[in-house]
Amino acid sequence: ITAPDDMKKKVAISFFANYTFCANQNLEELFQKNLAETINRECPDILLIKPGDAGCPDFLIRPLLLQSRHLDNLALAKAGQRLGLNAIITGAFIDIIAHKEKQGLLWFKDDTNFLRVLISCEVYDIETGAKLLDESFDYEVRIDELEFASIKTKKVKETAALKNALMHIAEVMGEKICNTIVVLPWKGYVVSTTNNRIIIS
Repeated sequence: ITAPDDMKKKVAISFFANYTFCANQNLEELFQKNLAETINRECPDILLIKPGDAGCPDFLIRPLLLQSRHLDNLALAKAGQRLGLNAIITGAFIDIIAHKEKQGLLWFKDDTNFLRVLISCEVYDIETGAKLLDESFDYEVRIDELEFASIKTKKVKETAALKNALMHIAEVMGEKICNTIVVLPWKGYVVSTTNNRIIIS
């Protein structure tokens, strides 16, 4: 069965793991909100499901992991098929670091403070469980001494530079995700059969 041209693809944002020292400061929720806004703006024809939505399935909040603690992409694909998804977006906060660099000319060099944020992103095809996108996105910005001290002491919740970095990465990542998904054909899946009745996601 060939789907008509106006069929909308359904895509979900799954849990983003946080491997940084900021693991309990709700940065994941802020980032996923920015990412969802970018995807909705850049890909208005995509139906987006995300953690926090009413009826959001558990596997989008608590990732399906193998015993090795790696993502079980085949279990993820099967769960996504039952939900009628075309792709699932996931990723991880890899690093949030504040560092100093010498900048200037000759004897006029002085320390400059920088914030660097690194976030990985993976997009999985629901039909096969294969990765459609596997890329890391980073952003570096100058910060003042107060923000530098805040990050060094691991009190970053109200740091404006970090919030701006997350917003910038979400915009770049969201555009890349849209470019990846827009070329996918729409697909649906048989989720159950009973006698002469077939249920399609």
